[in-house]
Amino acid sequence: MLEEMGQRYQLTEKSTRSDDIQSPEYRRLNPNARIPTLVDGDLVLWESMAINLYLAQKYEGPMHCDGPEGLGLAAQWSFWAMLQMEALLLDLLWHRAVLPEFARDASYAKRDEVLLKKPLVLLNDTLAGRLFIRQ
Repeated sequence: MLEEMGQRYQLTEKSTRSDDIQSPEYRRLNPNARIPTLVDGDLVLWESMAINLYLAQKYEGPMHCDGPEGLGLAAQWSFWAMLQMEALLLDLLWHRAVLPEFARDASYAKRDEVLLKKPLVLLNDTLAGRLFIRQ
C-alpha cells in the first residue's frame, strides 16, 4: 500500500518460520504472530485491511479517503473482500500450489472456483465501464 501511495518506508522482512514471528520481540508488536505489522511512530497496527484503511486516511493520493463517504465505501468493499472472497481464495491457493501434491484435494479447489463465481460477478458488474469502484 505504501508503494502504491508513493510513500517511503523501511521494510523489515519476516518469514512465517516460528522462530521469526513467534519471537518475543515480534509478539510484542503483533500478539497474533502473523504478517503484516505496521509500525508508524508510536502506532502499531496489524491486520492488512486495518493497515490499508489507516494509510488511505493518512496520506493524500489515489487511495486517500476524502471523507466519510469514501471511507465508508473503502470499508464496505474491504470487509466484503475479506468475508466473501479471502477464505475461498486462500483455500484455492493451498490446494493448487502451497500444499505438497499428495495433500492437495482437487475437489476443494473446484468447490472454491464455483463459490468464487458469485462475488467475482458482483465485482465485475460493479466495475463495468469504470476503472475504479468509486469514480
